[in-house]
Amino acid sequence: MAFTFNENEFYTFNKMISDLYVAYNKIDALQHFLEELKKLCFFEKGDIYIFKKGQNSIRFENFIFAGWGKDLNYYFKVCDMDDALPIVSLKQPIIFKSSEIFTRSEREKTRYFKECLKPCNMYYSIEGNLFVENSPSGYVCGIGLHRSKQSEDFTAQDLELIKMFKLHLSRIVQDVCEAKHNLDKSKYTMFSHDNILVYMVYDRDLNIMHSNITTGLHSQLSLDTIRNMFTAMCETLKQEISARGASKVSETLKTHSKINLEDKSYYVNVSYNDSDQTFSCCVYDYSTIIDNILLSIKETNHLTLREYEVLQYLVNGLSNTEIMEQCQISMPTVKKHVSNIYQKLDISGRHQLFQRVFYS
Repeated sequence: MAFTFNENEFYTFNKMISDLYVAYNKIDALQHFLEELKKLCFFEKGDIYIFKKGQNSIRFENFIFAGWGKDLNYYFKVCDMDDALPIVSLKQPIIFKSSEIFTRSEREKTRYFKECLKPCNMYYSIEGNLFVENSPSGYVCGIGLHRSKQSEDFTAQDLELIKMFKLHLSRIVQDVCEAKHNLDKSKYTMFSHDNILVYMVYDRDLNIMHSNITTGLHSQLSLDTIRNMFTAMCETLKQEISARGASKVSETLKTHSKINLEDKSYYVNVSYNDSDQTFSCCVYDYSTIIDNILLSIKETNHLTLREYEVLQYLVNGLSNTEIMEQCQISMPTVKKHVSNIYQKLDISGRHQLFQRVFYS
C-alpha cells in the first residue's frame, strides 16, 4: 500500500528528512524527528535506540524517546526480555506491526507483557531495525512506536510511512554508530567505553557533532553543567594548540578534572585529536575509573593478589597499621608488600603512587 500525502503532510515529510541531514548533533536530530513524527503518525510512546547485545543482557548505548515519562523505568527493568529485540537484531531489514508477529493470547502470558507492556499500556506497536553493524563493535539500532489499548492498532499506511523514513534514519544512526566506534577505537584506550556516563564530540569551532547527552544518562548531571564544563576544558586545549602552533600539534592533547556532586565523584576527560580536528569529551564514574586503573596497574606490573589488595588500601589512604588490621597480617609483612609494590612500579613512596594513579 502506497502512502498518500496531502500538501501539508508532504511538506512535513520532506522537512523532517532535511532536518535529519542538516543537524550537527545527530542525537538531537533523532529526538526532534520523533516529536515531529506525531504529526504524520499518531503514537503515545516512541523510541529510537542503539544497543549492544551481550551473552546474557542488553546494554543500550542510546535510548532516544518521546512520551515515555516514568514508564521508562518499567522497560529498563525487563528490557532483556523484550521479545521484539531478537527480531530487530536480524541482519535483514525489517519493519513490522507487533500484532502481525505475536499472538496476543500467547504474548499476554509472558513476563515481559505482565511487567512492562501491560503496566505501560503498550498494546500496539510498530517495530523495526535501522542499522545492524557487522563490525566488532556490534551495534544494533531500532525504532519503536507504541499505542495504548484504548487506541486503534497501527494501519498498513502507518507501516508504509515508517518504511519510507527507514533509509534516511538508517544513514543517521550509522553516522552515530561510526562516531561511537571511532571513540572506542582511538580516543579512550585507557578507560572502558562501557563506563562512560556522558560523551560529546565537538568540532574545532566547538559545535556539537555527536552526543548522548539527551538520553539523561545521569540525573545529577544537568545539561548546562556538562556543556559549560566541556566547553571550558575545550577552550583550555584550544589555547594550548594556539600556543604551540598548528604545525606542532601532532599528538593527542588531553586535559582532565574531577568533580563532586553530593556523595558521588566523576572523572571528566577531554582530548583533542588533530587528525580529524575534534574534541572528545567524556564523563565517567570516578570510582569505576580508579578500579580500572588499579586493575591495569596490577596486570601491567604483575602484582600478586595480596599486593593488589594492599595497593587498593594504599590508594584509599589507609595507613600501614590500618592495612595490617584489614588484611590480618603482621606489620613486617605489610611493609614487605608495600616495598614490592613500589619496586615493581619503580616509585619511591605514596606521593609518586598517587601521581601514577590520579594524574598519569
